[in-house]
Amino acid sequence: MKNIIEDYNQWLIEQDYNAMGNGVFYGRMGLCIYWFQQFLLYSNCKYKIVANKLLEEVVSNIGFYSTVGFENGIIGILNTVNDLVEKNCILTNEKSFFRPLEDKIFQYMSSCLFEIGMDRKEDLADLIWACRYFCFRINSGKLSLENEIIMKRLIMASINKVEEKLRNPNLIIEQQKQFLPFSNILSNLVVLIEDMYKLNMFTYKLNMLCREMATLCKLYLPSQGLNHSLLLSNIASLVKTNPKLKKCFSKNFIPTLPICDLSVFSECKGLTLYLRDGLSGLLYNLRRTDVDEKMMLFFSNKIRETVADKKTSWKNPTNFILGNSMTGVFYTYQKLFAYEENRY
Repeated sequence: MKNIIEDYNQWLIEQDYNAMGNGVFYGRMGLCIYWFQQFLLYSNCKYKIVANKLLEEVVSNIGFYSTVGFENGIIGILNTVNDLVEKNCILTNEKSFFRPLEDKIFQYMSSCLFEIGMDRKEDLADLIWACRYFCFRINSGKLSLENEIIMKRLIMASINKVEEKLRNPNLIIEQQKQFLPFSNILSNLVVLIEDMYKLNMFTYKLNMLCREMATLCKLYLPSQGLNHSLLLSNIASLVKTNPKLKKCFSKNFIPTLPICDLSVFSECKGLTLYLRDGLSGLLYNLRRTDVDEKMMLFFSNKIRETVADKKTSWKNPTNFILGNSMTGVFYTYQKLFAYEENRY
């Protein structure tokens, strides 16, 4: 697999990035984190130069961002920049980079929560991602007291809004019609709840929300499938963080067998390979302990089949974004076993 990725990198580095946007799945930020990952793995300075150039372009456009969401907006950019800071890939100025973008998130959330409301499920998904980002920032210990208070208040208001919206079963049913792991409301909500428990934040409210969510899941979720497997994986992690929650979830939502059972393999055969809506997205979002040997071998073979298929263009000069191309596939593969590349 290493030779395949290096061949792809040689092709990708020669592509024109000028027409791209700035988001994670559809723009420069996604390619930026891809190239930083290649530099960390292969120590090729060319990769770092490209990554830094892309980051400079993202930063230079900071005043023009208006989209808030994870896939192509501010929340995704902030999450990935934080990840790069944690890995010591970059240094950022707290005031000039984070504050202007966080102010835009504050404005968006205040508008959704207290003014215009939230009629779209996309707004609810973005709200949960914003709260996940706030939890990360609170845990970092780098916030001013004022900003920490603002973030906690917005998180609490968001949890109340999410609880209100979850009472509409159509929201849950609608979510199961397609597999979009990064915008799945229930799965991301479980991750957010776990983050909040770790911070010991509003635990009484979370206990109530978990009980209500467990009931809704039992009533309206299918007993198998990709969305179900992803939810199971996150619930298992949540219960490990807070064992008292085991009483909330029925036995159907406390997995005792491997998450990736035969039904999941069957559904994976019809998936794309891509990060936004395919097999890479599933594996990226599953807990690492739930991705077993069979699933890794299945993933590796699917990549090799795609590369070997003369009818498909795995090097597409019009599409090399992180979300819907082989760029995200290789990024996920390396994330899962960066130091075991020759194993599968």
